[in-house]
Amino acid sequence: MTKRLKSLSLSQKLLGGLLAISLAFTATGTIAAFVMFRDRAEQMRVSDLSLYVKQRTKSEQAMFEQVRGKHLSATIALEERYDNIDPKQAVRDFDRLFPLEADGTRRSVPELASGLTLGGDRLYGLTAFLGHGADFTVDDKRLIMAIARVVHASGEANRAIFDNFYFATPNSRLVMFSPDHAEKIAFYNHDAPADLKLATMDLVQMSLPQNNPRLDTGCTKLTPLLTDPTHKSMVSACTTPVYLHGHYVGAWADTMPMGSHFLSAMREAIPGATNLIIDEQGSLIAYPGFVTSKYVTAPAIQSYERRLQLHDVARAIRAQGREFGVISSPDGQNLVAYGHIDARWYFLITLPTAAVTSAASQSALPLLAIGLIGALAQAALILLWARSLFVRPLEQLVRDAAGAEPDAAGERLDARSDEIGALARALTAERATAQALTTGLEDRVRERTAELDRANQAKTSFLATMSHELRTPLNGVVALSHLLAERQTNPEDREMAALIISSGRLLEQVLTDILDFSKIEAGQLSLDAAPFDLAVCVRRVAELHRATAEAKGLTLTWSVERGVAAGVLGDELRLTQVLSNFLSNAVKFTDTGQVALEVTEADGGMRFAVRDSGIGFTPEVGSRLFQRFEQADASITRRFGG
Repeated sequence: MTKRLKSLSLSQKLLGGLLAISLAFTATGTIAAFVMFRDRAEQMRVSDLSLYVKQRTKSEQAMFEQVRGKHLSATIALEERYDNIDPKQAVRDFDRLFPLEADGTRRSVPELASGLTLGGDRLYGLTAFLGHGADFTVDDKRLIMAIARVVHASGEANRAIFDNFYFATPNSRLVMFSPDHAEKIAFYNHDAPADLKLATMDLVQMSLPQNNPRLDTGCTKLTPLLTDPTHKSMVSACTTPVYLHGHYVGAWADTMPMGSHFLSAMREAIPGATNLIIDEQGSLIAYPGFVTSKYVTAPAIQSYERRLQLHDVARAIRAQGREFGVISSPDGQNLVAYGHIDARWYFLITLPTAAVTSAASQSALPLLAIGLIGALAQAALILLWARSLFVRPLEQLVRDAAGAEPDAAGERLDARSDEIGALARALTAERATAQALTTGLEDRVRERTAELDRANQAKTSFLATMSHELRTPLNGVVALSHLLAERQTNPEDREMAALIISSGRLLEQVLTDILDFSKIEAGQLSLDAAPFDLAVCVRRVAELHRATAEAKGLTLTWSVERGVAAGVLGDELRLTQVLSNFLSNAVKFTDTGQVALEVTEADGGMRFAVRDSGIGFTPEVGSRLFQRFEQADASITRRFGG
């Protein structure tokens, strides 16, 4: 990326920079406006959701207001009935309609369910379970008879909305109007166990003075239905305490119609949202997932509560301390709009957060499109303006500086009064000066080149002459050393003579290298291609340095892999020079141990390796050893003599 950027021209960089800066500012502004508009749209969506849940909560509250009004009317009617009823007649009617059973309870006679006339009024659909039947006083009997008439009258009046209406007390006394549920009638007037305890029921507990001092109407969470022997069906009841002349006597209760009003409320949801009702602890009351018309099982409720995290939602709502509002679900996946219902319930609307964000983003998309079009138009205008004002003059300036023919139709840059004109005039003057300098330098280079050629010729001639002059007496020294070695009888003297011969040959090799060096500089060195015996060549080179190695106490070995030496074609002299130099350095820089020359086959060719136990060098030093006059350590010259 950096190389690509460096390869761009100044005009390209200028245009690119202007476009990048312009687009960056425009894009930043557009994105910022988009985000602000989207956030504002989200806020409006949340605000609308809050208003909507408030309206829906008030709508759901209407049913509970209806329940409370019904219960208050029943309490007023009870006081009137109780005060006006004849005690003696009440006792007679009570004993006839609620006879004492063998198990100690009193239960309603079947005629109260099928229908009978009492004091000119027709009663039907009634059932009753009265615990501790032997303990009834005259006032108790009078109260139950008044309650039976009120339960029948109120239940019948609201039968289209509520399928049953009943009165219950902590001491297990219950009177119910439920003409459409034969199983309930049969349960209370026949099947209910004698030890049935109503005091533990939520609806009774909620009505007790210590639990409900303000006489509020409240609704229970979904609890098992007593008349269901499997205890799988769940219902909710709304209850209001009943006080007669200031004394607590029990509670009115209605079983809420889960299959009609509530499920209808669940289905009437805004697109993409889900409606549900929970109590203050997060227990589920109503949800669209309830598939039965009137009842729902406990396992289904628990499954929904876990999946929807309703207990956590309820805690978060209580922490808000408000009647209405919008919060995020514990997992952040949904917005939860809530409204408090007087029945100690909450009406909830859950809407996926992603849906809100998506809708807000779609609302802001036109702004993003306008910003994109504006950015493209701005880029085009900047491109045209910058190209006319800067790029074309700069490109012409580059062509002029490169010596191209000026465009006849182009603008004369040196006639401009701005910085580009000043630069064009300066370049013209500099070009003239540079031309004069170039001409002078070319003349001087030609002179220096001629002088260098003469110096190289003189050096080559000197080296050739010196090599020839030194080789003549050296040949005599080597020959005499051979004669001297042949005449020695003492092994030690013979070895010393051999050392003189080896040193003479090395010196002769050095002279040959000097001549080759001069040929290399003159460009006249060539390689010969002739067959030779590789094994003999390697042995000769090794023997040449063996005496020097042994003089230092080193072991010098050499080997040629079988099959490698056959049919070798090359320049034996140059190979000898290279191997000799390697061995010379190995012996020179090794104090103890050994030096080995090995020739092996490698990838269809030959590999020459010189190994020693000397001082060695690091890979970093090895990368510069083949430069001229380069050594690994400046102190080596003093320690090893070169």
